[in-house]
Amino acid sequence: MRTGKVIDVGNKPDDTQLKDARKGIVKELDAPLPQVEIIEVPEEVAPKKTWLRWVVAGISTIVGLEVIRATSFAFSVSPLLGWATTAVFTGVGVVLTFKTVGWYRAGKQLEQRARLKSAAIDAYAARSTKVRDNWVNDAKQTLTDKQTLAFIDDIVTKRAHTDSREMITHVDSYYRAKKDPAAQALIANRAKRAALGIGASPFATLDMAIMVWQSVKLCDELCKVYGITPNNRVRYRLVSQILKNTFFSGASELVLSEVLPEMGVSLAGQLVGRAGQGFAAAVVVSRFGLAANKALRPVPYLNQEPKLKSSLAKIIFNSGASELTQMGVKLINEQKTSAPGDR
Repeated sequence: MRTGKVIDVGNKPDDTQLKDARKGIVKELDAPLPQVEIIEVPEEVAPKKTWLRWVVAGISTIVGLEVIRATSFAFSVSPLLGWATTAVFTGVGVVLTFKTVGWYRAGKQLEQRARLKSAAIDAYAARSTKVRDNWVNDAKQTLTDKQTLAFIDDIVTKRAHTDSREMITHVDSYYRAKKDPAAQALIANRAKRAALGIGASPFATLDMAIMVWQSVKLCDELCKVYGITPNNRVRYRLVSQILKNTFFSGASELVLSEVLPEMGVSLAGQLVGRAGQGFAAAVVVSRFGLAANKALRPVPYLNQEPKLKSSLAKIIFNSGASELTQMGVKLINEQKTSAPGDR
C-alpha cells in the first residue's frame, strides 16, 4: 500500500507541507514496480543420433528383403498362398506405419511445449499486445486442453488491453490454481508409494523396478493433467531424467538431515542398510516429478516454484507412524506428525 508523508491533522497544513506531501506521493507512484524473477531451468538439447537412423535403416532393409523372399516362396507354392501372404504383410506394414507415425507425433508434443514455454518467457519480457497475439496463436496450435484454451480466449475477449506480460501472468495464475495442485498431489502420492514399496522390499532389483514403475505411472498422470498424450517416446524422454537424479543420491542424506527435523521426523539409521532407503526413493521420485512438472508446464513459474521440501512435507504429514517407520523415518514428536488414526 502506497503512503505519502503523514500530516498532523491537529493543525491546518500550510502550502509547504501540502507540496512536500504531494511530492512524496508522486515520487512513490513513479517508482518502478518490483520485477518478478522468472525461475526457469534451461532446456537441454539432445544431440542427434545419426547412428540410430542408420541402424533403423539397416534393420528395415533386412526385414524388407526377408518379406520379399517369403512372399516369393509363397507364390512359388501357390498363387492363393502368395496373395494371402501379401495381404498379411501389407496389413502388418500399415499397422506398424500408423503406430510409428503416432509415436513420432506424440513425442513432438514435448518439443512444441518447450517452444511455447520459451515464447512465454519472451512474451513476459516484451509487454506487447502484438507479442501477446502471437503467443496466443501458438498456444491454440499447441495446447489441447479445452478449459485452458477457453480461459485464454476469455482473457483476450474481456481484457482486450492486456499486454503479453499480463497474459503470461494470468495463464501462470490459472495453472497455479487449476493444474499445479493436482500435479503436486500426484507427485507426493507416487513418491509415497515408492517409499512404502521399497521399504517393504527385500531385494535391490525389486527396488529399482518399483521406482521405475512409479515414475512411469507418475509420468502418465502428469501428462494427462497438462494435456499431453503419453506414449513410450514421451515416457522415455521424461523417465530418463531419473538417471540424472541418481547422481544426486550422495546429497540426499544432507538434504534430508536438514529438512526432516523441521517436520518432526529424522532418518532411521542415516540411510545405512535398509533403513532410510524407502524415503530416499521418495526423494528421487519427487525430484523426477518436479522436473517433469517443469517440462510439461506451458509457461514458466513466475514465483514460488514448487520445492522438494513441500513434496516431502505432504508425504510426512499424510502418513501414519507405521508408514513412516516402513519408509525408514522415525518420529521425533509423535503428536506433530502422526495421522489422526494413529494418535
